Amino acid sequence: MKELRKHMAAGLRLLLVAAVAIVMTAGCGKSEKPAGADAPENISGFTSWNSFTAKTTEGKEFTESDFSDYDVTVINVWSVTCGPCIREMPAIAEFQKKLDDNIQLITYCIDGDYYPDEAKKILSDSDFEGISLLSGNEDMETFTGEIEYVPTTIFVDNKGNIVGEAIIGAYQDLERRYQKSIDDALMALGK
Repeated sequence: MKELRKHMAAGLRLLLVAAVAIVMTAGCGKSEKPAGADAPENISGFTSWNSFTAKTTEGKEFTESDFSDYDVTVINVWSVTCGPCIREMPAIAEFQKKLDDNIQLITYCIDGDYYPDEAKKILSDSDFEGISLLSGNEDMETFTGEIEYVPTTIFVDNKGNIVGEAIIGAYQDLERRYQKSIDDALMALGK
């Protein structure tokens, strides 16, 4: 009887290992690229921003075509209710002022459509002078539904394709982390 239990336990362990291996490899594969596009591989797990229209804090419209003048656009996603997001905003504002002309940094306040005055005040208090988005549709709306944590920062090419990995969370060494991700994105794009 003991021998039978031993063999059954070994068989169950083997079955469990096989099931885990199947589950782990079921999602593997290359990410899809838009048909006919030379999009870099998206390893972030988020939807790229290839088609959308957004509203800025200034009441203007911002679309994927606003990426076209830049090799890389850094998009910092934050919330007015997120303490770490607010604490890192002055560092983001300072970093944005140091960027080369081929790099753009914008912010997207995911609850800014509900709290536009608060979002504007936080940005103003942080001396952020760049573009800030409050809401959007299509790919931006899909992306918003995928966000689990803020702050989250992504890097997109001049067509809105996400390049490299997202930075999730706030970090003391924001400038170094952002610059490394920008450098990696430029390298991946052959620039």
